[in-house]
Amino acid sequence: MKTLAVVGTAGGVGTTTVAALAFAGLRQHPHGSPMLYARPSARLLDRVGDDEVPALNGDLAIWDAGPHTPESAAALLEAGGCAVAVAAPATPLGVADAATFLSTASELGEEALAGIAVVLSQVNGPGPAVPTTAIPAPMLLRLPYDPRLAAPGPVPATANLAGRTRTAVISWQRRAGALLTP
Repeated sequence: MKTLAVVGTAGGVGTTTVAALAFAGLRQHPHGSPMLYARPSARLLDRVGDDEVPALNGDLAIWDAGPHTPESAAALLEAGGCAVAVAAPATPLGVADAATFLSTASELGEEALAGIAVVLSQVNGPGPAVPTTAIPAPMLLRLPYDPRLAAPGPVPATANLAGRTRTAVISWQRRAGALLTP
């Protein structure tokens, strides 16, 4: 089974939202939707809305794995069958934490780095863009603040998001699909 593990650099950085957005983009996939897994406290089903899908692909999964240390996230990559999305706040500390994740994973080689995406979220409202030179551009996705996405409950349909957010969400959903491609 190929799993996309969404790990956070800390609690409250958006892992559940990032996992729910990935599922929303893949739930209607012609080869079937990935299965969903979450830690008990994640409330992933609340963010997804429901887990009804036309077809299920038992070879793929999205896992809201919650906060992880760089070493434990690297262990997921090293074990095989896992791609990792690192969710971090779009703050200087969030960027530094994500860079630490990448540095630790780089010890596993280029193949491991190919299985990683970094999603920086504006979790505390709109703000200036934080420099991200420590994160290679092909790995980086920026999720701007959108009050509709920040609201509790199911993630809204992509069409209901602001233009920049909609573009970022579509990019994330494409990247999530690519990470799950065996």
